[in-house]
Amino acid sequence: MSTADLGVPLNLLSSVTDSIHTEVELALAPVEAPAGTESAAAQIVTPPVSHITSSSVLNATVGQPLSYQITTDNQPTQFAATGLPEGLTLDPVTGRITGTPATAGVWNVTLEATGAEGTASGALTLAVYGGETVVFDNGNIWGVSSGPPLPTIFTITEATRITYVQDYHYFNGGVLPGTIGLQHEDGTVYGPWQANGRVGQGGVQNAYWEVWPMVVIKPGTYTVIDSHPPTWSYNSLSDNRGFTIIRGEPATFDTPDVLAAWAAAHGLDGAAGSAEADPDGDDQPNWVELARGSNPAVAEPPPRSTFAVENGRPTLRVPVAAGGKGVPGSTFTINGVQVEVQTTPSFSGGEWEAATAVLDWGQVTREDQGDGREVLVLPLQAIPHTEGARFFQIKFRWTVAP
Repeated sequence: MSTADLGVPLNLLSSVTDSIHTEVELALAPVEAPAGTESAAAQIVTPPVSHITSSSVLNATVGQPLSYQITTDNQPTQFAATGLPEGLTLDPVTGRITGTPATAGVWNVTLEATGAEGTASGALTLAVYGGETVVFDNGNIWGVSSGPPLPTIFTITEATRITYVQDYHYFNGGVLPGTIGLQHEDGTVYGPWQANGRVGQGGVQNAYWEVWPMVVIKPGTYTVIDSHPPTWSYNSLSDNRGFTIIRGEPATFDTPDVLAAWAAAHGLDGAAGSAEADPDGDDQPNWVELARGSNPAVAEPPPRSTFAVENGRPTLRVPVAAGGKGVPGSTFTINGVQVEVQTTPSFSGGEWEAATAVLDWGQVTREDQGDGREVLVLPLQAIPHTEGARFFQIKFRWTVAP
């Protein structure tokens, strides 16, 4: 595919659609941008007042070192940070926060950067998560059959944030990954979540079904709900139950707690601090700004996704707050927001679908920006020219129940 076939990035096509909790941020097409697609949000002029420009939220994990560079627009020579938790320190000259968090929790930190143009101040919400551990694992390396006769069951004794679930489908007969859910003994169902497929032993396609739920589930006994039991692998060593691996972390807090602390740090209370509110009037509700690490009290253009040819590949670059879980471009979640790439062959009237078939999953990477943000780097596979035009959009979806 030549550069001419790849197309150009279009501007923001639409704002958040409240009914489906979706934001369309970027579309790419092998045609010039049609007139009238520019959003008012892209026209906002950043206020002249100096302010902190690094991410307004920083995700970290107990026991893992972190680094966060305070950035501003006022050429600072001195920095200050008030409210850092145990294990973290600030270099007052460089403005870099480093260290290893010792305790899980949510902290609001006041940042200041002083330069020739005055002092810029801002708020940083630091969310430190407990370390991930194995909640359940009944897999083994021995021969398997398909269609387990008994349910896969596990028990937890405290509220747990489920970060990863994997089911094994070795003899899948070409069946594509379906969904995985968890059903509590009282009937409450979490999920189901659409799984991503990963190559298994011997090159078997989609042998591993993987999801990254990032949801807190209550204590109790659960049954794993796999959407295609006939190809779910098991053996006698798994007690004739489907192979499953589940990882999680202690749920000392949840996404709504992070949202509430973050809103309070920026002086937002009541309705102004809710997920759907847009207190700064920049067409980005709070939940979108939380996913991007933006400042909800300053009207400014959103961090833009871009499109370019890198190393001979058409590549999408999507800026978000750092620390998300999952597969970038597919089942990726950051601060309660799922970020997905979708595609359609028709710009007008076409049906958008997940771009799983056209992303080059082996080359997907995440670039740490050092300021509490990262860029999801999503190369596309070469799309045959005979397919004609293909369009892409980045979909943000708030996953937290009201």
